[in-house]
This record gives sequence, C-alpha cells and structure tokens, in this order.
Amino acid sequence: MKALPVVAMLALVLTACSAQEKSDIKDGARTVGHTARDVTRETGHFFRDLFSGDESASQ
Repeated sequence: MKALPVVAMLALVLTACSAQEKSDIKDGARTVGHTARDVTRETGHFFRDLFSGDESASQ
C-alpha cells in the first residue's frame, strides 16, 4: 500500500507535463541511450584493438 502514493504522485506529474515537456523527456532519454551505445561500441573497439596483438589495428 505504500506504493500507491508514489504511483499517484507520478501520475499527477505526468499528467501535469505539457506535450512538449514529455517530448523533451523522451528526446533526452534517447540521447542518453545513443551516447551510451556509442561509448560502449568505442570502448569495445579500444579493448579489441588493445588485446588483439595486431599492431596495424591500433594505428
């Protein structure tokens, strides 16, 4: 029953947001997701190149 006030507050906040604010929130989450994906990809490439032993891959 403690979750009910939290859910009610969340519903109130989301209904109080304008459509533009909701769109901005979604865009922000998408940007963070894409950034995290890109960083993960680059980090993976860094470690792949570092541990591959192939000197041409790191140049």
